[in-house]
Amino acid sequence: MFEIANRTSTCAASYGVKVNPFNKTVQYTFENGDTYLYKNVARTKILNLMFNDVISLGFWVQELINNSVHENRYNVQTGRLTYKRYGFSPYRNRLINY
Repeated sequence: MFEIANRTSTCAASYGVKVNPFNKTVQYTFENGDTYLYKNVARTKILNLMFNDVISLGFWVQELINNSVHENRYNVQTGRLTYKRYGFSPYRNRLINY
C-alpha cells in the first residue's frame, strides 16, 4: 500500500489515506481512530489521487463515502464499491491485514 501525504488543504477529519491500485483498495483512517477499508475503487481514481497534488482528500473520500455500500459476502464479487469498518485502532500507523 502507498501512503498519501497530506495536501496543502488538509482535511481536519483525516488522519491518513493508504491506497493500493493493484488490488483496488483504499484504507482511510479518521482522526478519532476509526478505520475503513474500501474495496473495488476504480484504479483511475486511485492513480489520479496519487499523482495529482491539487485534489482535496476530504472531497475525494466524501465521494467514496457517498457512492459505497456496506460490504457483505455477495456484493464484493459483483464489482460494487464497498466499505467495511474495522473499528477503533490505537495503532493508526499500521496496515490492516485482510
